[in-house]
Amino acid sequence: MKLGVYDYIASISDINKLGFLFIISIVLFVFTTLAPITIAQIGGLLVGISVIIILQDREFSNIDTFNREMEFKLNTIKRLVRSAKKDRPGPMKRKDVINDPQFLHHDADIINLLYNVKDFYQYNPASFQLTVKSIDNVLRLHDELRLINEAIGNSENPAGEIRRGAGRCEDNLDVLDENQSDALNHFHSLIISMPSNLVLDNKHTDNQKRLHLLLQRHRDDAFRLCKKLQKFTGYHKDRKVIANIGPKATTIHDTFANSQFQFY
Repeated sequence: MKLGVYDYIASISDINKLGFLFIISIVLFVFTTLAPITIAQIGGLLVGISVIIILQDREFSNIDTFNREMEFKLNTIKRLVRSAKKDRPGPMKRKDVINDPQFLHHDADIINLLYNVKDFYQYNPASFQLTVKSIDNVLRLHDELRLINEAIGNSENPAGEIRRGAGRCEDNLDVLDENQSDALNHFHSLIISMPSNLVLDNKHTDNQKRLHLLLQRHRDDAFRLCKKLQKFTGYHKDRKVIANIGPKATTIHDTFANSQFQFY
């Protein structure tokens, strides 16, 4: 896509503008010490601008490469999700059937994680699909809380928006916790069908911990957004206090420690 001069300059980040200004200053200084002032200024300015264009085009190229790479990985995950239904033995419950995930693009780290463990799909397609479904729900609920906060900021009646949003935030947080737990449990259940292999076991364990960390990051920000809403409304008998906890791994001392599924 070709950009006009104004759009091109506007697309440069503030930190890069500062760096580019420094480059032009250095180039002009060097040229003004080596040549007559008029020629030096023109030559230095042209060289400085050329350096800026090259550096900025390289950044655009890197961004475009990153976007295309993420699109490829996301499409690969979507194809696996579509294939899970036909690869799953027996009938699939309606609540377990999902279409393409709609919110994975909000987190490139999660896309990378799912793409890196795509080989797990072959061992348990259903659990892989349900993992993606639950992760997508976490991102959707987080995004809803973000949109509620944005609506309040842009509303001519913020008090009304806050009253509506604050009630939803607690419900969203509860459902987000449930889906976070489901995502971790479905991912954990993948190992049941996997062959006994130390390399696979370590890969599964490392990515289980990584997924927990990434999902908790969304849960923490959702909690922050919800507390921001509650700050305006306060607490009363129809409201509940929310806590920034989230699911934790169980131990042998937990009541459901012998469960084959509920580990979070």
